[in-house]
Amino acid sequence: MTFITTDCPGCGEVEIPLGDVTLRVCEDDDSARCAIRCVHCGARFSKRVEDGMSLLLVAVGVEVDPWTRPAEVDERPLHLSPIALEEIEQFVSSLRAADNPLSLLPSPEWPAV
Repeated sequence: MTFITTDCPGCGEVEIPLGDVTLRVCEDDDSARCAIRCVHCGARFSKRVEDGMSLLLVAVGVEVDPWTRPAEVDERPLHLSPIALEEIEQFVSSLRAADNPLSLLPSPEWPAV
């Protein structure tokens, strides 16, 4: 069995079997990251991978998982500022305080028939 050596956030330096490593390649910009599951603590983490290492990982049989950025990432209008932590906290507070969270949604305006 073949292993790679990496640093787990919880365990430090560990040897991971290739079966617990997936090479995720972004088809938009060809960047790559290894998705890893630590066999010691079960933690899942990822590591940036340079091109040469990507080729080596493919050559030794690491599973490759191609992906593309979701379109939603680019849908936020540029004139809007990022969502602030306070806005998220206010949203969560509103949800918790509501008897029926669906009542917070605006009612649809149906055309007259």
